[in-house]
Amino acid sequence: MADRPIQMSQTAPYPNDLDEAVKELRYQRQWRFTLNDEDRGQGCRGLTLRIYPDNPDSYHPEQHVGTVFLYPVPAAAFNRESWEEWLWARIEETEAHERAEAFRFGEQERRPYKPAHADGWDPGVPRTVVSQSVANTPNAGRTIKVPCWLCDHNHNAGMGEHFTVEWVGFCVDDCGCEWQVKRG
Repeated sequence: MADRPIQMSQTAPYPNDLDEAVKELRYQRQWRFTLNDEDRGQGCRGLTLRIYPDNPDSYHPEQHVGTVFLYPVPAAAFNRESWEEWLWARIEETEAHERAEAFRFGEQERRPYKPAHADGWDPGVPRTVVSQSVANTPNAGRTIKVPCWLCDHNHNAGMGEHFTVEWVGFCVDDCGCEWQVKRG
């Protein structure tokens, strides 16, 4: 078996039609969309569509969570209409994720469908829950990396309940950026 490269690489012209479509896109009230070249974590980097839905937390509806969905932009030379269809499909994935979290039964709020949030799982695919241990895998307390918009480094952060960031730590490169305060 031949050795494989350490990193995957793809090339395509910059999608100006997608960039314009994202800037013009209007969807649900308060939903935001951005297009950035960024580090998505787990060794993945590239042009990324960010969708920020404005939905209440399905576990605590009186609260809103700062959720963001990251979608890698394919290396493709689509026309404007095809990019609009691609955007539509990403919104459908985001809505499917949110719908799976909100779909529940009874006072115990049994949730038969659950999007997978853990690293390595596609969060846009709701899965049938075979047991509550699968649905309720704890993420609270897990340490993750979050990009810093001040210094372009990744900071350690702690996951809270329902995939919120509970705290952000000092820059791992000790750059002295201003984002050195833990959030609680």
